[in-house]
Amino acid sequence: NLPIDKIPWEALRTLLSQCIYGGRIDNPFDQRLLNGFLSKLFSLTSLNTDMKLIIEEQDDKLQQPVVVTMPDGIKREQFV
Repeated sequence: NLPIDKIPWEALRTLLSQCIYGGRIDNPFDQRLLNGFLSKLFSLTSLNTDMKLIIEEQDDKLQQPVVVTMPDGIKREQFV
């Protein structure tokens, strides 16, 4: 286990960006999109339990914004 401030975020993002699809993303737009996802999801802020994973502008049925955050569970049974 590493202390939070020692996690090599850039190395993780680079490894994933080069390995996903066997490193065969040949469309620059797709690579930028993947890099954007990796930058958001693999960073120090991703460890905050209140990090917003998805923010949808408006749900027509609920008449309010929809926000998805990380679940609080730490055991498999809490998610299944």
